[in-house]
Amino acid sequence: MPKLRVASKWVFLSLTAVALVASTVAANAAGAADKAPMRIAAIDPTSGMFAAIGDWSIENLKFNSGIINQEGGVDGHKIEIVPLDNAMSTQKTLVQFHKAVNEGIRYIAQNNGDPAAFAILNAAKQYNERNPKDPVMFLNYGAINDKFTNQDCNFYSFLFDATISMKMNALTNWIEKQKNIHKIFLFNQDYVFGHDVAKTAREMLAKKRPDIKIVGDTFIPLATVQDFTPYVTQIKASGADAVITGNWGTDMSLFVKAAAQAGLDIPLLTYYGGTVGTVSAVGQAGVNRIYEAWGWDSDLTPEQGALEEKMYKTTHYDNSDIRSIYMFNLLKEAGDKAHSINPTKIAFALENMHFKGPVGDVWMRGDDHQIQMPIVISVMQDNMKYGLEGTHFGFHGIDTIQAAETSLPTSCKMKRPANS
Repeated sequence: MPKLRVASKWVFLSLTAVALVASTVAANAAGAADKAPMRIAAIDPTSGMFAAIGDWSIENLKFNSGIINQEGGVDGHKIEIVPLDNAMSTQKTLVQFHKAVNEGIRYIAQNNGDPAAFAILNAAKQYNERNPKDPVMFLNYGAINDKFTNQDCNFYSFLFDATISMKMNALTNWIEKQKNIHKIFLFNQDYVFGHDVAKTAREMLAKKRPDIKIVGDTFIPLATVQDFTPYVTQIKASGADAVITGNWGTDMSLFVKAAAQAGLDIPLLTYYGGTVGTVSAVGQAGVNRIYEAWGWDSDLTPEQGALEEKMYKTTHYDNSDIRSIYMFNLLKEAGDKAHSINPTKIAFALENMHFKGPVGDVWMRGDDHQIQMPIVISVMQDNMKYGLEGTHFGFHGIDTIQAAETSLPTSCKMKRPANS
């Protein structure tokens, strides 16, 4: 796979380039200081069992928005990230949403958990119906239920990550070419996301590889199982050639460890195999075992690698969230184009906006406000130049499915503002 391309117009600046424009940055920052900040409430878990994932999300938001601020911000407005802890609770999510809105924040970002995202989406919709001249925008960059940009699409809601179906479309495109895979075991968490992953896998495999047999379809309670040995035994007994799983967090790392200990040497095809904490937890056990469908891989250019190393040195988290990078680049371009940070003006400017990302063309589809993006299929390897979590382990890209291939039709029938 060729090295990732650098989009010079966007966030992927070399440290040398940053130094060369230091005086311009200082002037832009001075101008931005005269304008009110573009405040974005980041509602994610920073306490409880998912705190590490929430902290990683917020640190990526801060780091990547900081680069945009160095470039002058959004229409001269600096981005300010306001973290709000929801402890992965729907009820607390709503409390934090109303707190943010009452404090005058009009941009809500969220990454982890479909239930929390649905709560924000519905609360924002109700608020906007009552306050059409002072709307709130939902920046969803990680809750990927297909409903968000189909039947539940909304003018003030944008999804900056590929949906479940888009990722499965990419994953099954890769599986279609693997003639040594004849039996697949589906292994997922027992909530809406896990069930949707299993359902979508069945449907797409039936169309692309009808010869493949589904030899198991098991669901586990979220973040509850401590011993995965019985499940690994079940998978081995099924004769599966590969596993498809949407598991994340400890449900991923403990599963991989158990698979390695039992000698289950088949591809574990994941959505979130590189989720924070997994690589350092599984170590060598994940090498040539964990595959991931993600927005990019660890085969970074020196410029991207320098940013990765800088963030890890200052935060002990990896700058590995391509979705937040896409989101801030798009927001900056839209705000600069609209000469405003008004949510309505930015929403219109975002529609059908194109740019060249690190692995291919990316655009925000106007019909449903769903980003169209490439998906990289990668496999965990050792001795990577830019490893994750302070290790030498990372994900080496083995196939890139471009946005034109991952893109799927939408059923969205969006109601637009009256003045449009």
